[in-house]
Amino acid sequence: MLGLNEFIGIVELGMVYSLVAIAIFLSFRVLNFSDLTVDGSFALGSAVFATAMNAQLGLGLAMGLSILAGALAGLASATLAITLGFGDLLGSILVMYALYSINFRIVGSSNLVVNLSGADQHLIFLVGVVAVILCLLFKGLRSEGGLAMRAVGINAQIVTQYGFPLNTLKFSGLALSNALVALGGTLFTLVSGFYDVGTGTLIVGLASLVIGESLSQRLSLALVLCVAGSLFYRLAIHMGFHAGTLGLVATDLNIITALLIIGFVLSRKLRGMNLGVPHVKL
Repeated sequence: MLGLNEFIGIVELGMVYSLVAIAIFLSFRVLNFSDLTVDGSFALGSAVFATAMNAQLGLGLAMGLSILAGALAGLASATLAITLGFGDLLGSILVMYALYSINFRIVGSSNLVVNLSGADQHLIFLVGVVAVILCLLFKGLRSEGGLAMRAVGINAQIVTQYGFPLNTLKFSGLALSNALVALGGTLFTLVSGFYDVGTGTLIVGLASLVIGESLSQRLSLALVLCVAGSLFYRLAIHMGFHAGTLGLVATDLNIITALLIIGFVLSRKLRGMNLGVPHVKL
């Protein structure tokens, strides 16, 4: 049975990584752009936030700088992929690879303890941030620009035929996506109290997205299901590691995550759900 502290920890990490799942949903599903910048932009947001907090710039400014840094990382990937013609995979991989060194330059080491004196670390703050993001996205994706962005991943030719700037929409979407990932990295540091250069953020976000999409066929719940999938993933990992009969250790995390994704994807196939880019009806 879960203790209160364990439950709070699961929900906190679930809220943090739900932003990553939402960001991956925007890039992979809405824009149909395979953006692999996530691993780098998550750590970038964490690095900028940690450095700014230790420099006593204040919580608000530190969060703003980290979000801006994430947006710039998304624009860098878009520039390589779209403007320079590298393609989405190669362009985003190069930015992700470069960010490893950039993050090290920002922090000066692979990890850093952060001075969080006066910063709010309560669960209600995390839930509030995610709720605000969901509300803004629900409203934004129903606006004229949001509808055009949603059309990009369905039929890009229609977007250009109606006079919308296709590349501008892609740039904006990738900037927004990576800004959300960086915000997730910021909240991770706010919760944990440290920065770490660790990788694996992309696969965790994908796991949360796949699980969320498997919970319902109603794509109108897509953004909410990203949050639900993230919470379910954290709960599944927690229960797996605390099941004494399984004998799991920390190094088993990767294979557990892989098996979870495989299991949920296969369950969707068996239920006959479309695994392609869905028509997002928010």
